[in-house]
Amino acid sequence: MEGGRLVIDSKYLTDGEHIVRVLKEELSDPDADIPLTIFCEDIAHMGFAVGYDVFETCFWIGEYRRVAKEYGADFRLVTRNKVKIHHCQSSRAKDTNVRARMLERFGYYGSGKKGQGTKADPGMLYGLKGDMWSALAIAVYGAEQLCGEGLDGVRQ
Repeated sequence: MEGGRLVIDSKYLTDGEHIVRVLKEELSDPDADIPLTIFCEDIAHMGFAVGYDVFETCFWIGEYRRVAKEYGADFRLVTRNKVKIHHCQSSRAKDTNVRARMLERFGYYGSGKKGQGTKADPGMLYGLKGDMWSALAIAVYGAEQLCGEGLDGVRQ
């Protein structure tokens, strides 16, 4: 099981058990500047048969919610469709469209160049891959919802 998780300037792509341990460490650290709200991608019915991976994902979402509640953090589920509409204004957008939108908004490095950057000249998005792009899109969606656009499409 892999999942993407982003916290301000740290990036993790790791298994669910490790994410639960890190969440507990960050949420229990009295000196940490912890997020008050955690946004997590929800499972949505797509009309297809599902297998073990979907049920394992449901399990880990429950674990993340339990840990967040245990430490007093607000936990909100949001569907991928809401994130796609928010960033791309279309529910038909693909992951590549969402990634492109994140690069448009945050992919500057060096002297105004666009993209992730290079090892010699890394940008803010340098090193993001796979599920981290989805985690970034969800984090941006959540931040923008909390900063005045309401919590449309988010369930707790």
